[in-house]
Amino acid sequence: MTEEELDLLFDERLFNDWRKAQEDEAGQKDTWLDQYLSTFPDLKKSGRQDIDYRNDFYSSFCRDGFLTTPQSGQRTLLFICREANLGKDKIVDQKLIPEQGRFWMREQFRNPEGNKKDRYYKFIQEIVKEYHEPLNLAYMNLNKRGGFGCCNMARVGHYVARYQRFIQAEIELISPDIIICGGTYDTVIKYFPAFRNKCKNYYHPCYRIEEKMSKASV
Repeated sequence: MTEEELDLLFDERLFNDWRKAQEDEAGQKDTWLDQYLSTFPDLKKSGRQDIDYRNDFYSSFCRDGFLTTPQSGQRTLLFICREANLGKDKIVDQKLIPEQGRFWMREQFRNPEGNKKDRYYKFIQEIVKEYHEPLNLAYMNLNKRGGFGCCNMARVGHYVARYQRFIQAEIELISPDIIICGGTYDTVIKYFPAFRNKCKNYYHPCYRIEEKMSKASV
């Protein structure tokens, strides 16, 4: 299966419906949109507290999935992190430009010469070395809206609670043998206990590349 066919598979089976569900939040008036239960990133983390671009996040969607084309006979290693960093370039004229389908991590992964210092790229490469075998590699963030580099884990949890069925469907579609949780272990095993025995508990990539103590066995 080619990269284009893989992306089309994810769109048709999952991401198109997921995007629509996010956009449909705009017309819903319920406690999920209360400031304490928001599924949106914390705007204070953006460093631009004077700008109100909350509504733009209804349509922002950062895709992810396989970093490599899966090969038969190889185990699949899935990295699960928190949310993509939209970056300052997404704010133009005091407005957020919603992300519409860019797979940032795959871009970094396929440009190793230019991204050896990127912490996420290093995180993936260092862990892959531990297995001494060819692997299918996949990467996903729990929150598909993206954020500002420093996330609010309570809000990530609210997003996971609301979009739990989509996140579970993505994990099942990837069908990992091993799940590397980069600062997401507690959230993943809380909402997706069926995958607990596949999970390994690592510190967040921006903190250090080291596995925490956990009872997960792979």
